[in-house]
Amino acid sequence: FIGQHYSKLGEIDIAMGNVIVGDEIGTGDDYLERKKEYRSNLTGTFTVQLKDGRWIKTTDRPMPNGGFVSVQSDVTAFYNLQTRLEKQVAAEVEFRDQIQDQRQQLDNILNSARSAIYGLDLEGNIVFANLQATQYLNLPSDLPTHWPSNLTLCDRQHGTRLDEGANPLSRAISGETIKGEVFQLHRT
Repeated sequence: FIGQHYSKLGEIDIAMGNVIVGDEIGTGDDYLERKKEYRSNLTGTFTVQLKDGRWIKTTDRPMPNGGFVSVQSDVTAFYNLQTRLEKQVAAEVEFRDQIQDQRQQLDNILNSARSAIYGLDLEGNIVFANLQATQYLNLPSDLPTHWPSNLTLCDRQHGTRLDEGANPLSRAISGETIKGEVFQLHRT
């Protein structure tokens, strides 16, 4: 189609079914207007999708004699990758929202309990605490934090300090599963 006016080339593409009557922005008459605007300025690029699914990026630049040079590149791989990444980002955002919802539900459950509930990491730092634990242990609002040094775990019957072997915090940190143990906390 050498020597054809650019507006005629767009019409030929559409008539032959080469272009899905659109670009990365949209379709229809707006597409032809965007292409006309692009060709009148000859700056930037213009990308269209062909009927077979390929994406073609056109870069046109003016020639000194009044015509222009047009370079077309197949950018399908880029668009396919971009589409996959957009889907992954959307899935990640949805996953984060689900985690946030579940976290909120768990926080609501923990904070409705009348007992102080807290969790420790392997170093003995408090990594989560419900409202009752935060108030009772006088914890800062930003966790994790160290176990308060003024609190001692004591035997419930005698009120004596638990040694390392009996201390449920030490046993939990060493990997033991602690279930249903009751002890007293003493402030010093």
